[in-house]
Amino acid sequence: MKEIYQSFEGKLGADQQFGYIVSQGNGFYEVESFSVWKSGSHKVRLKDPVDWTDFDAIAIASVGVERGVVEGQAFYNGKWYSTETINKIQDRWGDYDWKSYVDDYERKAATKQSKSKHKKSGMER
Repeated sequence: MKEIYQSFEGKLGADQQFGYIVSQGNGFYEVESFSVWKSGSHKVRLKDPVDWTDFDAIAIASVGVERGVVEGQAFYNGKWYSTETINKIQDRWGDYDWKSYVDDYERKAATKQSKSKHKKSGMER
């Protein structure tokens, strides 16, 4: 990933409490947001570019990815989730708050994959 825009210089502090870095690579624009009020960062990958100097445009696009209505990926619990996967989770549980159901979704996907491997190897019970 190549950094293409940074909304702040130096470190965040009392004068600037929020900032973001935009990088480009692998067919995505990755937006990593930082805040003095929260440890760590928030990351999304956008398929299409926006005006990187416009905080509102970035916020709208980022929330769109998180809601599964804008093409991209959302980073959650150390893993990237595509719009397609977010929509599958939302549809399965009938709820926009897909992050509440990630553990159940991952567990079911792992069980399904394990059964498929056993079936292929002839070890299915």
